[in-house]
Amino acid sequence: MFVLIEGPDSPTFLEDRDTWILNAVYLVFGCGAVGFLQKYLFKETGENLTYEVRTLLFESTIYKQVSWFDRKDKAPGILSVVFSEDITNLNGLSTETISVILETFFCLVGGVALSAFFQWRMSVICIISTPFVMLGGVLMSRLKWKTGPGGNDPNVVQEDPYDKSNALLSDVITNYRTVISFGQDNVDSIMDKYEHLLTGPAALRVRNAHIAGFAFGYSMCIRVIYIGVVFFIGSKLVRSYDLDTKDVFMSIYIIFTSAMGAGFAMASIPSATEARESAQRIFKIIDEPSKIDVRQQAGKLQKVTHGAIEFQNVTFNYPTRQQQVLKNFSMTIPAGKKIGLVGHSGCGKSTITNLLLRFYELQQGEIRIDGEKIEDYDVAALRRQIGYVMQEPILFNQTIKENILFGKSNSTDAQVRQYAEMANALQFIESNFEELDEDE
Repeated sequence: MFVLIEGPDSPTFLEDRDTWILNAVYLVFGCGAVGFLQKYLFKETGENLTYEVRTLLFESTIYKQVSWFDRKDKAPGILSVVFSEDITNLNGLSTETISVILETFFCLVGGVALSAFFQWRMSVICIISTPFVMLGGVLMSRLKWKTGPGGNDPNVVQEDPYDKSNALLSDVITNYRTVISFGQDNVDSIMDKYEHLLTGPAALRVRNAHIAGFAFGYSMCIRVIYIGVVFFIGSKLVRSYDLDTKDVFMSIYIIFTSAMGAGFAMASIPSATEARESAQRIFKIIDEPSKIDVRQQAGKLQKVTHGAIEFQNVTFNYPTRQQQVLKNFSMTIPAGKKIGLVGHSGCGKSTITNLLLRFYELQQGEIRIDGEKIEDYDVAALRRQIGYVMQEPILFNQTIKENILFGKSNSTDAQVRQYAEMANALQFIESNFEELDEDE
């Protein structure tokens, strides 16, 4: 800029022009190389971290006891958010946030050092004024819409405002046949409830939009005010101390640019707070032990010899309900016998099957198989020896063959066909699909 101001009349005009152009070219390539390394290294670190955490989270979730999934805060919609949004937020902690913090630090330190090198008096004035320029970026960074009880307390896990609406939506999608079967009035009622659950988060985001607008407007106007103030003070210093105008201008320009860069960078720091909250939710799931973990069954009985089953004064209620389903229930099923359980809905027919599969723990009483307590059997081995057909079968979004292989992954094609025939499903499959491995 000063080369152009002096014009071609300067004896060193060409040399100065070439020098500054060459320095600018060096700066372009240097910034490009550093920017590439910054994004590449931090992104790779973040992806490696989230890969490991996602694997641990899935493993921990899949081995939880069935009662864990009955809790309202573990509804499918809420867990889906944990696996998608929370993992993504955690990625930001190891990539964007750390990168931005380092970028902001070096930007400010380098700017202050260079500004002081050209004119320390002006540098001091600029440093005193710089926080006002950065305040807009800080306000934007501190503004986050996911707030709840506990504020910024790191010991309080923040609740996502959309948790309840996500839970309702997942329940409706999972049980859509039942929902539709109750008629249009029931559908309208659910829609009204869903809309009501969205009202609070929407109002919160509108409020924060107003605050964000104020912060953005402040950050825009403070730049002009800052430039006017520091140039006014700079002109006074030039006149009072006979300072070089070039040095004063460079001092102001460098620290102003540094403050602007730091402010823009800090505007993306909110991911640190969200990442902390997401990490709390994720590791709370990972660290919570499973009450029935099939991986911790060393020394347990592996084989059911005959299959005699005995319920002895069994009392049970589901963990999320107070009403007892079974109370002092006793029953004996001899080995090899077929029985039928008959009763009204909710009397405990499916519950008996769930207890035999060790989906839940008893409150009182005992269940014995071949005279041995059911707790003495290896859970995975016991479940492999029990055939179970649910009232409402669930198919994974894969081929029929792959769904059958979930029961026994090392089965041959002939065995898969045999299993389908044993389940009286082969005729239905062949009438709708040409092959077992055909997608639906």
